[in-house]
Amino acid sequence: MPSRGAQRIAKLCENTKVARRSRAEVFSSMDPNGNNVLSLAEVQKFMKDVWPEFNRQRMLIRAHSAADGDGSGYITRNEFLKFLKYIVFFDNLYDKFVAIDSDSDHRLTEAEFVKGCELIGGSKIEDPGAAFKAMDRNSGGFVLFDEFSVWVARKLCVDDAGVDDEMYLDAHRGSAAAIASADGSKVRSGAWWKGRMKLMDMTKKNDPTAKKRRHELFTRIDVDHSKGISPQEVFNAVKSMWPEFDSMEAVKSAFHAADRSGDGTIQFKEVRILLQYLIFFDDAWELFKQMDTNADGKLSLKEFKKGIHLLNLKTAVSNPDTAYHTMNCDGGEGVELDEFAAWLAEHSGKKSDFLQDTRRVRDSQDASSDQSLAEFMDSLGLADYTSTLVEQDIKTVADLAMMESGDLREVGLTIGAARKVLNAVKA
Repeated sequence: MPSRGAQRIAKLCENTKVARRSRAEVFSSMDPNGNNVLSLAEVQKFMKDVWPEFNRQRMLIRAHSAADGDGSGYITRNEFLKFLKYIVFFDNLYDKFVAIDSDSDHRLTEAEFVKGCELIGGSKIEDPGAAFKAMDRNSGGFVLFDEFSVWVARKLCVDDAGVDDEMYLDAHRGSAAAIASADGSKVRSGAWWKGRMKLMDMTKKNDPTAKKRRHELFTRIDVDHSKGISPQEVFNAVKSMWPEFDSMEAVKSAFHAADRSGDGTIQFKEVRILLQYLIFFDDAWELFKQMDTNADGKLSLKEFKKGIHLLNLKTAVSNPDTAYHTMNCDGGEGVELDEFAAWLAEHSGKKSDFLQDTRRVRDSQDASSDQSLAEFMDSLGLADYTSTLVEQDIKTVADLAMMESGDLREVGLTIGAARKVLNAVKA
């Protein structure tokens, strides 16, 4: 049963005139200088004096950061409702953490987590050991509250509930800085999370505001006014608007997955799924890159087995060897990103149309693999540039088709070589 404090906040969060008026009064009580924003210090003082049951510094810091959507360091009146919800959310997480932390040393060992993980709630954790390793990103052998809160937020808000992952993103923002400073774990930049949030906002179905923003975006990207967005236009838009999505291969895969009509362009009706796939393939790329320890652009069986704990899967992998060989559809020397992404979608509980799109991308990549980048460059008398392109993550002729002369010159081609390449790919 929720605590009295949680019940009080739940009433404040109701969508009624009385609740809205009460929230405004509580906000004003927390804002003694009347500047209409709440600093962390103001929140902490209020909790100490008025709501002592929530006077937990670790929890308050995370809740304040999570609700601070614009990164200003303050909670505005528009952010206050979300802040109240995160007080309860992080307080509950902290209660679970403390209950599992049997020796009260403010960190979880694998043994403690395995023994107490049922206290988290939600669906059963099939492999607690693998879940612990997924949290323990720096392999330090123990998990701090921030690592725990990000993982549990992902489990409860996304994997179990299958809801929009805004709450997970906020929870990550609330803990990411602390994770980075506490143990050096790799966390994505604030720019990445803000970019993701903007895209997520535009993917909402049956939302007039989201649809309007998608239309504005489509018009902005469709620079030649052809009523269809080309691969080059998408690539240019990503570079200028969302540079944090930095994998050309992931962008290319997102484009082909969203092009359900197969006409080589993105129509307005496909923009929403393009945005979804930009996020999905960038996530897949980030995991792929972490697992690809020798950075050769392919996963070996050894790399897959060593890095499988990084994956937060809906379906447990009982036999990594079988999973790897299933993933490696073309029987090549290693698993490529599109093969990995299709397998990841299937084991992350994605819907059938999502699975069909990712498999189509994978199969088209396999079908086109006979025309290698090396053969193409050799046919133009430019074989010496092949290794330069591969080093810059340009691995297929399709990648070249998404580039302009300036892009090729940036990666080391001369003006003449760049012109020759572009004339050939667009012929």
